[in-house]
Amino acid sequence: PEDGGYVVWVSAALGEYWGFQQGWMKWLSGVIDNALYPVLFLDYLKSVVPLVGHGYPRTLAVIILTGALTYMNYRGLAIVGWVAVLLGVVSILPFAVMGLLALPRLKPSRWLVADLHNVKWGTYLNTLFWNLNYWDSISTLAGEVENPKKTLPKALFYALIFVVFAYFFPLLAGTGAIPLNQDLWADGYFADVAKIIGGTWLCWWIQGAAAMSNMGMFVAEMSSDSFQLLGMAERG
Repeated sequence: PEDGGYVVWVSAALGEYWGFQQGWMKWLSGVIDNALYPVLFLDYLKSVVPLVGHGYPRTLAVIILTGALTYMNYRGLAIVGWVAVLLGVVSILPFAVMGLLALPRLKPSRWLVADLHNVKWGTYLNTLFWNLNYWDSISTLAGEVENPKKTLPKALFYALIFVVFAYFFPLLAGTGAIPLNQDLWADGYFADVAKIIGGTWLCWWIQGAAAMSNMGMFVAEMSSDSFQLLGMAERG
């Protein structure tokens, strides 16, 4: 096993030229995508700290945040791994609490309400793809994993179960516990759902967890992109 993942696969199948094309395009995609997360983090934070909502303070905050998280990746995968696990727990826990608090309010009939004629299928499919993308990113770290033939399939299997649960449980709780109004379901609405179900404290907890989840995604993608470049460099 070696670092580089899909770059190695494409190079083996189609040659070094196409492997390089795959590598730089995938890396560019990752860099552009990763640039979103510090900005999203500050978007959540600005309701508490308005200063980071605009202007030079916001720009400075993005630079400091990006630099700090990049340095953490530079320190090694052991640190990144434990931080990612911690951020994952912090991000998921309030949604689990919200789901438990929602149980007495659930009305399963609300789950069956659908208006398929007004679904924006392009937006829906694009969002679904983005939320369930990047499973191949772990391949770029194969050279750093002990016995990847056994470890990676197990990790992906359990991760898939966890991801499905993490999406469905809050959605079923939110849509089943409060009166259904599809027009209100927009970005950030889970915080409002949490406030209805559990109160202001749960609302703030959800917002904080959503903010921290962006940091978890940043460090995970930064690691994958970094080791992709390492694998390409090692192959020459």
